[in-house]
Amino acid sequence: MKSKAILFACTITLLSFFSCGEEDPEPLLICGVTDPVLQLTWLNELTAELDESYFNQYFYVTSGKYQGEDVFIVKNCCPNCNSVELVYSCQGNTIGFLAFDGVSIDPSEISDEQVIWRGINFQCGV
Repeated sequence: MKSKAILFACTITLLSFFSCGEEDPEPLLICGVTDPVLQLTWLNELTAELDESYFNQYFYVTSGKYQGEDVFIVKNCCPNCNSVELVYSCQGNTIGFLAFDGVSIDPSEISDEQVIWRGINFQCGV
């Protein structure tokens, strides 16, 4: 009787490991790819150039949605730089820059923004 109880407990334990578990989530697609920095040639080349720059430790790239389309924004946290944050389409075309001037892209119009790449020896708290 004792061995049946142990067998039953082991069976229940094993079943709990294999049932009702969370499935792996679908990979996040940005511009139709799972790793845009590696899979989009223009973005791969741009991030390589940023890594070779003098200020590489301050640069990062985010992805987000603008007017329902995936976009990329090149940003930096350089304390001594006066920078323009360019917004790119999936094809690598500049579609504008971030500003609150009413002419450019208002940062609040970018949704679902996430960091997808950071420069070598990244120094920012992003």
